[in-house]
Amino acid sequence: MKYNYILLADSRFISYAISELRERLSIKDRVKTMALGRGIYLAEIAVEPKVAFEALKLSTFSDGVIPIVDIVERPQSVDELKERVSRCAAKGEPFRIELISLGAKRGVSAKDTEVKIGKEMESLGFTVSLKSPQRIVYIIIGEGISVIASAKSTELADLVVDHFRLENPNHDTVNRAEVKIKEAFAAFKINDAKIENCIDVGASPGGWTNFMVKRGAKVVAIDRGVLEYDKLSTKDVKVIEKVEDYVEGSAVLHMRLNLDEATVFPFKKESYDLLAIDTNTDYIESSKIANALAAYVKHGGFLIMTLKLPKISDAGRLYMVNEALKSEYGVERIKKLHHNRMELTLFARRL
Repeated sequence: MKYNYILLADSRFISYAISELRERLSIKDRVKTMALGRGIYLAEIAVEPKVAFEALKLSTFSDGVIPIVDIVERPQSVDELKERVSRCAAKGEPFRIELISLGAKRGVSAKDTEVKIGKEMESLGFTVSLKSPQRIVYIIIGEGISVIASAKSTELADLVVDHFRLENPNHDTVNRAEVKIKEAFAAFKINDAKIENCIDVGASPGGWTNFMVKRGAKVVAIDRGVLEYDKLSTKDVKVIEKVEDYVEGSAVLHMRLNLDEATVFPFKKESYDLLAIDTNTDYIESSKIANALAAYVKHGGFLIMTLKLPKISDAGRLYMVNEALKSEYGVERIKKLHHNRMELTLFARRL
């Protein structure tokens, strides 16, 4: 039996997402897909939802799938959408609606439509819960098509469909780099980890450094470029341009130099909880940096590293990264995050 799903994947990596999906779900036949926009695809898969959810939990190139309940090839009125949503939710089961408009012309905003449908559903005896829903119902409106997809919130985990509306709602990040590391901590489920000291290589303009400072960590930021000092969450910043001037104690120690300028690193062995690397080098060079600094990371400490891909085809050579790091780190996951561009993000632990 074939099921219709919403597949979420960056369009640049969609061929890898489909190949990964076929491998993880042991599908030999071709997977039919159709792009709706913004990394949202229709996909026909001969695998039932429970199996698909479990198999795709740790995907690299996709954010997962959502079972489709209904597809209508024409625009829908609010009343028609409400009637279709009522087929997904049950009275007594708190649910949340997320409406995504993919360029379709509508008289009111997606948020206003969500609210209107929600209020009318509540008047019929349904329970809408924005904070703790047991089910999520997605309404995806495209040009000439309306799609309703739904699943229990536990099955969807932390899946986000409409990043454009949900990203950084509190405006508490200084730049895109900080949003990337924030997303990485959520994706790799380490938000509750205790991190007191970290090294940030490729730190300019300071997004990753700022994220760690806000968590209470002391950061050694290494980059020849400047940081956006006025945007950092601390004024306790010391800047040095020579390795010999290294001194501990500041919330942020900015070493304005390139790593290859240091013949001997001044750090204490096994004293850092996190090594973060976001440099303008390819994934192999970044791996060499990670290995060069491994001795200063605590055993069990974290490595978060972006893997820059000069070409899309480089995504097919990720085994080279695992091979390059295996003597020092245990790679736990590589993920294409929403805020990544031509890159992936790697998470590993120091052996």
